Amino acid sequence: RSTQSRSSAASDVYKRQGNNLSDHRINEIFAEVKKNSLSSDSKNLDPNDFEQALSYLSKKNVELSLHVLGINYSTLLVLFTSLAILLLLLLMFVYFGITAFSLGGSFGACVNSAIAAVAGLGTRQVEPLKEEEILNKEDVEQTVR
Repeated sequence: RSTQSRSSAASDVYKRQGNNLSDHRINEIFAEVKKNSLSSDSKNLDPNDFEQALSYLSKKNVELSLHVLGINYSTLLVLFTSLAILLLLLLMFVYFGITAFSLGGSFGACVNSAIAAVAGLGTRQVEPLKEEEILNKEDVEQTVR
């Protein structure tokens, strides 16, 4: 009887927070929290136990979410490490590019001029819409309305 009242009270609290937990999950949380608890009362949670229960619940939610996505901690660590290395390489590339072309002289001036010319050509490639395409766009907008 006390387990059911404990489960229903805890279930009500977790439902108010947006977590719909089964009795089994609530008993698992109580067992995990009371295993490390200093209080002698095994039926109720004190504020410290409640904080531990919430942190355990959020940890379990993260683990289950990662499991559903097919990601484990080692995959996450490898992904994070490789992205950090990629970011470092990108920053090194930018730094060495800036230092290479910031030197004075004719070569640096030619390279800087070429970069500006290529950037200008890249922006010129975009052609404006033709008059018949603009009319078709207006027809589509009127049809959609």
